[in-house]
Amino acid sequence: MDSANARRNGRQDNRIRVEKDSASLDSAAASDTEDRAEDTGAPTTPGRRAGSSGGSTHDGAGGHGTARAARRADAEAGGAPIDRIGRTRPGTTRPENARRDGSDGARAPSRVERAMIWVSGYDPALLATAVERYRAVCAGVLVLLVSALAAFGVTVLLWTVVGGFRFWFLAAGAGWATVVFWVDRSILVEPHYGNLRDTDAEADRRSEQSTAELRTPWPPHESEADEKRTRRGRMPRPSGAGASRIVVYAARVLLAVAVAFLVGEALVLAVLHPEVMSVWRATAEQDYRSELLELGPKRVPGLQRQLAGVNDTLAAKTTARDTAKTERDRAYAIYNEELNGTGGTGVPGRGREEGDAQAKYTHAEAQLTAAQQELDRATPILRGQAAGLEQQIKDLSGGAIDSDAMKAVADDDAGRAAWERTHARPGWVEQEKALETYLSRQDSWFVLAVPWVLRVLLLSVDLLPLSLKLLTPHTVIGARIRDQALAVRYDDRRLLRSRLRHLDRSAALRDHDEGLAARLRYDTQSFYFHNRTDHLNPRRPRDGQQPT
Repeated sequence: MDSANARRNGRQDNRIRVEKDSASLDSAAASDTEDRAEDTGAPTTPGRRAGSSGGSTHDGAGGHGTARAARRADAEAGGAPIDRIGRTRPGTTRPENARRDGSDGARAPSRVERAMIWVSGYDPALLATAVERYRAVCAGVLVLLVSALAAFGVTVLLWTVVGGFRFWFLAAGAGWATVVFWVDRSILVEPHYGNLRDTDAEADRRSEQSTAELRTPWPPHESEADEKRTRRGRMPRPSGAGASRIVVYAARVLLAVAVAFLVGEALVLAVLHPEVMSVWRATAEQDYRSELLELGPKRVPGLQRQLAGVNDTLAAKTTARDTAKTERDRAYAIYNEELNGTGGTGVPGRGREEGDAQAKYTHAEAQLTAAQQELDRATPILRGQAAGLEQQIKDLSGGAIDSDAMKAVADDDAGRAAWERTHARPGWVEQEKALETYLSRQDSWFVLAVPWVLRVLLLSVDLLPLSLKLLTPHTVIGARIRDQALAVRYDDRRLLRSRLRHLDRSAALRDHDEGLAARLRYDTQSFYFHNRTDHLNPRRPRDGQQPT
């Protein structure tokens, strides 16, 4: 009986301990809920405290559900959510005609303006005034202008380099314009959050303070220079806006310089196209004449062989005439001797021998006449040919470019090949050489300044978004973005600290539960061993069984 009462009392003591531990867990959870509600930066309302102590549930994410409940309670109490800082102005209500008039009473942006705001990359909800919207629209127009100029420049550059238009130039221009669009857009909308490490340190410090100390709001840290700028009515300079972005900005400037150099050169060639082509044609004609002068002497040996052949033909015809004359004279001598009786048969007068001699003489005379006629006919022709060949040799050797011999050289295969080689469509290098030659001959400063003016103009237009970013870094939307980032970072840091505290408390509670369970097991065994009566029972439990 005493042992049963002792066991009953031990169980009651254990139950009381468990209930006390559960109560301590509930109080820890309630205090953790209040801490996380305070971490969000919103005032702690009685309703929220009641909800926290009245059995609030914690989700598996470790306090995020409580944080969301805290935000909803803040919204019901009239406070603005942390992630909407800068989007609504305190003390203002959205007008009924906000769809038509805009949030600040000004005209609502049109579809084109909304499209330009999207192009510029700004969040329309953060544009507080009409001036800010106009600035965002202008920024979008500048981004589109630079992108269109990039597409046009690449198309002109490829047209100049290739020497003709191809439809794939448009695709290349569109691709380059897309790259420039996204680069300029990312630079233009790049936020300057400043140094958030001070925010983390302040969040860590304030997470250790009491609730009463947190009643005083924390002002964002400003340096002495920023405080002076604030007193003068200017917004603080964003931290990290200089050296941290110098690499990106320098790369964009170098890209703009390279594009201005290449595309500017192509535009100069397009603007001065008539003058450049005139110089190129003159240069091509000069190169063609030079090649003809090189081809002319190469034909002289062939002409000399032709001249030698003409002279040989004339000499052969002259020799044939002389031979025919010699044969005629010999036949005449034989005929005269037979006729006079001074030779041959020695019988003067006509006879059979005299007739044969006369026939031979007549045949020789006919051959001589034919040879003389052939010589008389061929002599002018051959001498003309010889004179023409001699003149061609003289012209080709002397470099008479306008002579008939040179024209003949130009009309043959080698001359036509030289023409096609020197008068083909000029490429970029040939046009650059012609442009350099044209500019070297000019004395007018205006003509000499045209290429540089185009390059500087292209560079200036290409750097318009970057210039807008660098020259106007202090804007209302920039301040709103920094404030929003500050609030979000502060909220995240406080929630992180709250989550860590919750995890620490949960771990401590688990350790306490495990210790309590071990203590209960030890007390049970100890109570059994000190108050055992089973040795008096004849039915002793077997080894491994719990006593009844």
